[in-house]
Amino acid sequence: MKNNKIRIFFFTWLVFLLAFSCSSAFFPDIPEVSKNMEDRYASIDSLKADISLRDNSTLRIRIWRKDNKWRQEWISKKGNSSELVQAAIGRERRLLASFPEKSSFPLSLLHFWYPGHPSKFWQNLGINKEKKSYQFLGKNPCLVIGAEYKEMDRPQLWLHKEKYFPLQVINWEKIKWRWKEYAAVGNYFLPHVLQIYFPEGKNIKMDIAWKGINSGIPERLFDVQKFREKYSGAVSSIKNSEYKKFDYLHQEIPQAFK
Repeated sequence: MKNNKIRIFFFTWLVFLLAFSCSSAFFPDIPEVSKNMEDRYASIDSLKADISLRDNSTLRIRIWRKDNKWRQEWISKKGNSSELVQAAIGRERRLLASFPEKSSFPLSLLHFWYPGHPSKFWQNLGINKEKKSYQFLGKNPCLVIGAEYKEMDRPQLWLHKEKYFPLQVINWEKIKWRWKEYAAVGNYFLPHVLQIYFPEGKNIKMDIAWKGINSGIPERLFDVQKFREKYSGAVSSIKNSEYKKFDYLHQEIPQAFK
C-alpha cells in the first residue's frame, strides 16, 4: 500500500514536471498574441480618463490620448473649485511642452496599459519576447511575455490567458503596474483600478473613470503653440506641501523627455 502511494506521488510529480517543461511549446506565438491584443484594442483611436488617488480624493490626473499623442492635467479639487497644478503634452515618450516648463515629465499612467502597437510597446519596455511562461496572477491564468516562472526582476507583460487584456506590466525600473476590476465600457473591456508597486515597497492605488472612448478629441489639445499661450505667465503650486503625493509620483514615474 505504501509503495503504491509512493508510485502515485512520483507519477503525479513527473506529469507536472513534463507539463511545465513543455508549456512553452503550446504558448501562442508572438504575432498571434499581438493580433489578439490588437483585435481587442486597436480600434481605440482616442480616449479620455480621470485617475484619482484612493487616499487623497482631492487630487486627480486627467489624461487625453489620440493616436500616439497625449495630454495630462494634474488637478487639485477644492470644494466647488479646482486648481491646475501642472500639465504637459507629448508624443509617445517625447515631451513637447509642459507647465511649469521643464525638461522631463511623467509618462501618462495609461502608457503602461495599452499604448497601441503591441510589438513596439514590448520593444520600448525592453521585453525579451523569447522568454515566456504560463503563470497565475491571483486566480487569473496569464500568458507572461518576457519572463519565466518567478522571474520578477526583468521587464514583462502579463496578459489574461483567454481574453488578452493586460493585468500586469513590470517595466525596466522594476515598477509593477497592476490593472484591476475590468468591466465593459461601450464595446471595450477596460480596467477601473490601477495599483502601482514601487521597488522600495511603497504602493499607490488609483481609480480610473473613463470619460470618453473614440469621442472625437480636438487636435488643439495637443497643439504646442496653443498650450504655451494658455500657460504663459501662469505660476504652478506643485511644490506646496499639500501636493506631496503628486510630487512623489512626479519623481518616481518613468519620464518623457524633450
